[in-house]
Amino acid sequence: MLEAQAEPQDVLRSREPSDVLEPEAPPAEPVIGVSVAPGVARLRVGVVLLTVGFFCVTQLEFNQTSIAAILTIVGYSLNETVVVLDRIREVMRKYKRLSTAEIIDMSINAVLPRTIMTATTVFLALLALFFLGGHVIRSFSAAMIWGIFVATYSSIFICSPMLIYMGVRADAFDRMREKEVAGADVKVKGAKAKEKA
Repeated sequence: MLEAQAEPQDVLRSREPSDVLEPEAPPAEPVIGVSVAPGVARLRVGVVLLTVGFFCVTQLEFNQTSIAAILTIVGYSLNETVVVLDRIREVMRKYKRLSTAEIIDMSINAVLPRTIMTATTVFLALLALFFLGGHVIRSFSAAMIWGIFVATYSSIFICSPMLIYMGVRADAFDRMREKEVAGADVKVKGAKAKEKA
């Protein structure tokens, strides 16, 4: 790798542009989100529907701040889901012999204190907005209070068990990595064949 950096400028100019632009980095690590993306998208739709249902049940005014609250709740829910799924991915790589249920249990136990502290902090700020913010921001803060609970609940208790339902296993990472390494070897062989020609 150091030899490639020490090449003179005229050698770099003689190469084709596609050779110069292709990095010689190892293949990217597999991401758990690719395999569960459809389920996570459905989960976000559920969070939005529950929040809109909250407005229907409570008869709160639905205005532009309510739409802002819904979008903020979706963002908060996505953030919580990413944190939980990232921890599950880390534990799956570390403990490949455990069952998926045990891995999810370990991951949720590791993330739960952080999630509780985050949700509590946001909840306290929203309570202050609800009671002290006035009439204009009341529907926003009420929807956000509801959304924090829904988003936290869905990220931990719906999204994580969904991995079991979808059949995600720790050995899937090994198979994905083998495919990526095999694909990278084919690309390297193709590049060497181009250089010889």
